[in-house]
Amino acid sequence: LKKIKELIKEQYNLEITTGAIQNTLHCLKKKFGKKYQDFIKEIRKSKVKHADETGWRIEGENVWCWLFADEKTSIYTIEETRGKGVPEEMLGEHPQGVLVRDDYPAYKKLPMEQQSCWAHLLRVSHELSKKEKSSLEVKKLHNELVIMFSELSKIIQQPYIKTEREKFYKNYTKQLVLISNKIYRSSDAKEIQTRITNQNINLITALKHSNIPLTNNHAERGLRHPVVMRKISGGSRSDKGADTTAKLLSVMQTMKMQDGNLLDNMVDVLQKGK
Repeated sequence: LKKIKELIKEQYNLEITTGAIQNTLHCLKKKFGKKYQDFIKEIRKSKVKHADETGWRIEGENVWCWLFADEKTSIYTIEETRGKGVPEEMLGEHPQGVLVRDDYPAYKKLPMEQQSCWAHLLRVSHELSKKEKSSLEVKKLHNELVIMFSELSKIIQQPYIKTEREKFYKNYTKQLVLISNKIYRSSDAKEIQTRITNQNINLITALKHSNIPLTNNHAERGLRHPVVMRKISGGSRSDKGADTTAKLLSVMQTMKMQDGNLLDNMVDVLQKGK
């Protein structure tokens, strides 16, 4: 807020307090309220959606900033909990489509198809395989996963032919079962095995559909915006401020992702809301 105050003074020679700026942002949140709800409806109807979360702070207390997004919409919400109730509320009682996410348990019991993030799995297996005293088992398992991911990536880039995809799905299901049932002696290999067992066929859901990514990179990129804001501001000073941040960020990021000029789109929404 101090930076905005300084910028307005330098560029327009206008004196404005940080409190006035904050009140303006709260007013904008109310103006954009209907648009925020419209975006939630769009996410719920989307055939492919992503979800992720990162830390936030309110008055020095740790809370969570959640993101639910598709290719044209980003919805942020800042909540005190990292529990399953948040995705249940945001995605609705009967969620549609495929949810791409990491292996965080809060999403696990949602009644919808899910694609687990391979980037997250490979990142963990890579880190364990590169440790000073990593086992030969985890190194072999990591290489096996890298090969599998490469094969799956090539398959999903090909035109969707149901009969072919069904064969691939059956084949890779068997491979995952073999890994889950294999007897590993080292703790690092067992850790990766447990992750694979927990995610199971969610690792290959993309084979059953067209245009489903194997990673949750889209959501991770979307969370960079609140992460940068958190580093600069330290978070929010109140629940009201956190709610304003989440809603305005949702509207701005979504408008950036959609057609047209950001400022023109925002002005158009405000004028329609009169």
